[in-house]
Amino acid sequence: MKSLMSLILVIVLLLVGVGLGLSNVTPLSLSFLGFSTIRLPFFLWLLFATAVGFLIASCLFWWGQRSLRREIKQLRKSLADKPQS
Repeated sequence: MKSLMSLILVIVLLLVGVGLGLSNVTPLSLSFLGFSTIRLPFFLWLLFATAVGFLIASCLFWWGQRSLRREIKQLRKSLADKPQS
């Protein structure tokens, strides 16, 4: 049941994303602090921002788990050093 709900959610989000992309094809350039970008369709800017956000969140999650990975490594080493009984 949980996988069915996940599949439905993914399909709905995919349809919303496709609808958003198809309805926002007007080219525009972004400006910030005097810098301006090339003109791209709006949905490409949204896709780029989503991808950058995903990468940043993934890196932050990986960085936050480093202490747990270190602890697992130490525990595995201590288990390997123990004599088998």
